[in-house]
Amino acid sequence: NTTQKAHQFPLRRTRSSLLSSAVHPTADPNSHLTQLCLQNQLDQAVTFLNTLPKDPQSNIDEETFISLIRLCEFKRALNEGGVIYEHILSFRSQLSLRLGNALLSMFVKLGNLSDAWYVFGKMEDRDVFSWNVLIGGYAKNGYFDEALDLYHKMLWAGYRPDVFTFPCVLRSCGGMGD
Repeated sequence: NTTQKAHQFPLRRTRSSLLSSAVHPTADPNSHLTQLCLQNQLDQAVTFLNTLPKDPQSNIDEETFISLIRLCEFKRALNEGGVIYEHILSFRSQLSLRLGNALLSMFVKLGNLSDAWYVFGKMEDRDVFSWNVLIGGYAKNGYFDEALDLYHKMLWAGYRPDVFTFPCVLRSCGGMGD
C-alpha cells in the first residue's frame, strides 16, 4: 500500500498549478496577448498592451497584432481597434499584406473608411482581397463614385477582379443616379 501511495501524483495540485502557470505577462508579451485573445478578453489585452513601451524593441509579433485586430473586429470594438492601430503605427512604418488586410477588414467592417484608406496607403503590397475590401466598404457606405474609382485604379494597377469584386462594383453601379 505504501508503494502505491509513492507512485500517486497529486492531481489537484497539478491541475491548479497548470491553471495558475498560464503565461506570465513579463515572460513573453506575445504569448500573454495571444492567450487573452483566445480567452476573448479584449479589455485585458488592450490594458496589457498599454503597459508596454511604444517602441520597435517591444517585440510584438505581427501574428499577435492580427489576433488582436480580429478580436476587435469580432467584438465590433472600434475604440480598442484604434488603440491597437496606434501601437502598430508606433512599431511599424510599413504594413505587410497580412497585417494590412486584417486592419482593412476591421476598419471597413466597423465603418471607419478614413483609417481604412490610410492603412491601404501604408501597405507594402496589396492583393485582390485588399482592393475588394476597400471597394466593398465604399459601396456599402454609399460612396459609389469612390468605389468605382477604386475599381478602375485596381484594374490600372494590374489586378484581375474575382467573384467578390463584381458584387461590389454592381452595388456601386446600382446605387448611382442617372
